[in-house]
Amino acid sequence: MTEEKIINLRPHHLLCTQGYSGKGYNEAFVLNMTMITKRMRTEPDLKVRIVFSTDDLCTYCPRKRGEGICADDAKVLVFIKE
Repeated sequence: MTEEKIINLRPHHLLCTQGYSGKGYNEAFVLNMTMITKRMRTEPDLKVRIVFSTDDLCTYCPRKRGEGICADDAKVLVFIKE
């Protein structure tokens, strides 16, 4: 499988793509989010790789502080323990 047929997403962002309505932090973020969600909805062969780090949606996010570092990690990396 080629990398262009794989999208890397955090579990948190997998949920975000379900209710995405064309809004976001800034124009670059919205364009990237729109492109990724469109691909997920229209390309049946597209694969999603679940990652626990910054992902393809984080690319243009102003909350990204570096590779693998998000200002909101405390919220998006929380695991529910029973």
